[in-house]
Amino acid sequence: NGMALRLSHPEHKERIQQTIAKIVKAGQPHNMKFIDHWRFSPLTANGNGFRVMLERLDQLQRTVDCALPGRGLCPVNPKMRRDFINSVIEHIEVTGIDGLMIDEVEFHTANLCGCANCRKKFTADTNWVMPISEVSKLLDPKSNSPMRQAWMDWQQKAIGDFWVELRNAVKNVKPDLVFFGYTSLSGLCHSE
Repeated sequence: NGMALRLSHPEHKERIQQTIAKIVKAGQPHNMKFIDHWRFSPLTANGNGFRVMLERLDQLQRTVDCALPGRGLCPVNPKMRRDFINSVIEHIEVTGIDGLMIDEVEFHTANLCGCANCRKKFTADTNWVMPISEVSKLLDPKSNSPMRQAWMDWQQKAIGDFWVELRNAVKNVKPDLVFFGYTSLSGLCHSE
């Protein structure tokens, strides 16, 4: 529908849902299946992306070395996850779609995400404490330190945990919903 960047265009949500629901309803008698397409995290300069970014500063990905905000939302942030999952469930209920492709569920670079939620979860899961310092060699992308490896492994697990939580929440609404995913930036494995 040309509006995969839903988070940058919240003002179009109702219209999009109504249109998709009409299309799905028209196709169901012909045994057609419908897959919608969203992008999870990137917020763009078009639409209301900047406004959404400012409204959700507490949910943005942060650099590991100095906590600067990025342009994407953090998949570990509990509020972001809850809001996103609720949006997906509402969308399924309103539209009746059979599948959902969700792009960019990721940490956008190897230097993301160093937000408070990621730091706390990383420490709880690994017993490592992530330094906040632009001169630390422990998280340098060229480093082979045990902490760096633990960080990369944890990022993969965190993204996997996101998908598991989303699947578990959706199966109560539509157990046979099909999920697809795509990443154009870093995906589960960073290429540095």
